[in-house]
Amino acid sequence: MMNAMQSNEQEFAELSSHIRNMIETSVKPASSSAKRRAVETVEADLDELSDIVEQMELEAREYSQPQRGQLLQRVETYRQDAQVIKKELRKAAVAYTEHLRDELVGDAGGYDNEDMTGSDSRQLLLRDTERIQQTSRNLQSAQRQALEIEQVGIGIMDNLNSQRETINHARTTLDETDSNLKRSMRVANAMARRIVQNKVLMYLIIGSILALIALIIYLKVT
Repeated sequence: MMNAMQSNEQEFAELSSHIRNMIETSVKPASSSAKRRAVETVEADLDELSDIVEQMELEAREYSQPQRGQLLQRVETYRQDAQVIKKELRKAAVAYTEHLRDELVGDAGGYDNEDMTGSDSRQLLLRDTERIQQTSRNLQSAQRQALEIEQVGIGIMDNLNSQRETINHARTTLDETDSNLKRSMRVANAMARRIVQNKVLMYLIIGSILALIALIIYLKVT
């Protein structure tokens, strides 16, 4: 499990470095059409980066405390880093839009062409904002699902603890029943011995009486 976590961390580091390089080399200096394609590529990479963070969070929640808390803190750091990269992308796109606006103000002759470029950039920003909002909603949904899974796990653990207590109580009751049964057997055996002893005593008394009668008869005859 730890190897999977480390693998995701390495993948996050490589992908985040690649995205930042794309922003610097492909988004900031690109023209309108090339910038739009570069931004779309970076947005797809950002979605993959968010998926990696989500996977790391799910893996971290499989650990027990205190290791789970430490891993979740690291995951939160990665999530914040991903948000910083998204802000860098928006900043690069907005900077380019402001550059286009300056060109529109300074060059009235090319107004129609530049206005179309500004419109494309605004659509790009709107699409980027919508994609970021959708990603945020997906992350919130994933967090809710993770919390629900955690609550289900806690409920299962509570049920298991309750069942364990029930089993322990049943075991205690069984031990007490066994002890009472052994005590009853000892009492029954003692009663059986007394019955045998009483029978032997009764036979001895009867034998003594018969012997005495026989002696009396013998003495009368003689």
